[in-house]
Amino acid sequence: MEDQAQNLVHGNMQLAERVAPPPATNLELTVEEVVEEYVGSFGWSQFLHVLLFSLAWIFDSQNTLVTIFSDAQPSAWRCINNSLSSLCLSSSSKGDVSSVCGLMPGTWEWVSGHTSSIIAEWGLICDRRFLAAIPASLFFLGSLLGSAFFGHLADASLGRKRTVLLSCLLTSVTAFLTSLSPNIWVYSLLRFANGFSRSGIGICCIVLATEVVGRKWRAPGEGGENEALTKNCTKESLWRTKWAAKRMITVMIAGFGVGFVYYGVQLNVENLNFNLYFSVGLNALMEVPAVVIGTILLGLTGRRLLFSLSAFLAGISCLLCILFAHGKRAKKADKSSTGNWAQLAIEGIGFMAASVAFDVLYVYCVELFPTNVRNFAVSQSRQALMLGASIAPLLVAAGRLSPSLSFLVFGILSIFSGVISWWLPETRNAPLYDTLKQQEEDEKNKVGNQITQA
Repeated sequence: MEDQAQNLVHGNMQLAERVAPPPATNLELTVEEVVEEYVGSFGWSQFLHVLLFSLAWIFDSQNTLVTIFSDAQPSAWRCINNSLSSLCLSSSSKGDVSSVCGLMPGTWEWVSGHTSSIIAEWGLICDRRFLAAIPASLFFLGSLLGSAFFGHLADASLGRKRTVLLSCLLTSVTAFLTSLSPNIWVYSLLRFANGFSRSGIGICCIVLATEVVGRKWRAPGEGGENEALTKNCTKESLWRTKWAAKRMITVMIAGFGVGFVYYGVQLNVENLNFNLYFSVGLNALMEVPAVVIGTILLGLTGRRLLFSLSAFLAGISCLLCILFAHGKRAKKADKSSTGNWAQLAIEGIGFMAASVAFDVLYVYCVELFPTNVRNFAVSQSRQALMLGASIAPLLVAAGRLSPSLSFLVFGILSIFSGVISWWLPETRNAPLYDTLKQQEEDEKNKVGNQITQA
């Protein structure tokens, strides 16, 4: 009887297993699946989406590069008509802005059209000339701190779209308040706030622009796998791994140099012997071939070779600019400068090369480190870039007295960045690893195989 009962229970269990419905599956679609199912991996809708968010970068760039004009050194002054000072007339004949340092107040004035800068408005010349570099330096320091703040805010509470809107609003408010600054100290503080505010635009827009693009246009890997890797990203410390720490320090040094040169060359256009507005426009246009050339060469050459050659070209171009760096001469109101086309062309080539190196460094850094520390590594390299950018305005201020000095330092530092990159391994066609341990073991095996084959 007991055996029959057990057989009956066992038979009922088998029957239940046969007729039971399959386990419920999660029918909820992810955003990526919806995009790829109904829109596609990349099409006109994604292109429009990316374009609209890219427009915010125009607003961001305006606040970044406005300092070229607002903080520019005036180049024309004259003696006041009723001044009988022979010293003023003698200094005026030298044609140098620094020659006004020995003049009495009220004996000279800026020529009309050269008064719309903080240097002319607040007298930031002679022994106060380096004060003019403080606003731009604080702007980039604000950007450095703001990136961490808005990045956390977007992930933790507000979301990316609201963070972009908040960042744009704060940028507008701080930019407007900056125009009302009564002195250099208030102006510098508001430029810091403006740099802090605008940093949320770039870090959120790049994510918003890529989220709507299908998975095959982004990094490979299943969602669950990536989530597991993200959760384990703190289990291994980059700085505690000797080879990774050395690699990170090398990338940061190279990034500091590239950021210093990339932003410094843009700010240094006022020290060219050419029209300021035309020079800025040329640099902006040189960004286009830089992106195209960099994209093509990334598919043809190694990352290390492309980065180092770009840094070398930028440095050599800066050094060649010394040959044409005659400095700005003070001019009479009825005279104009013809400029120096050779210097402008060399500077444009140098900026294009610096732009290529700037872009390649991001790709190179991504490929140098495994998944579980990759975001941290890119963040560290970006901080090094912005740190270099924050120091560049000080050199630009020094270049107002000696244009050759700024070009010399830019050239040497850019070449040094290219040289130090040769201590990094080549990553072209190399696999992307998940963990530091996995990458270390695989690279050791490759070295061992090379020794064995030799």
